[in-house]
Amino acid sequence: MRLIGPFGSPYTRRVAITLKFYGLEVDHTKIVPFGDGKAKLRDVNPLARIPALELDDGACIVESGTILDYLDTLVDAESSLTPRTGPARSQVLNYVSIAS
Repeated sequence: MRLIGPFGSPYTRRVAITLKFYGLEVDHTKIVPFGDGKAKLRDVNPLARIPALELDDGACIVESGTILDYLDTLVDAESSLTPRTGPARSQVLNYVSIAS
């Protein structure tokens, strides 16, 4: 996997911290969504937004919340930061939305 975006972005940092917490290996590419960087971002993400997570198969996931949801599926349910189902999941997602 490759995380795309500078750590100056709180959304990129959010994903990077979760990757580290889960112990998932990832390459990091610092591309800013301005100037020449915008064109480079469009190569993997048509929206040219950060963060983006490029998967090993070439697929790209965008938006930090969506990326975190994907990362939660890569670990067992007990290790996941977000519950998989039910009221507890809704409550966590609500808190995250408010905090974001």
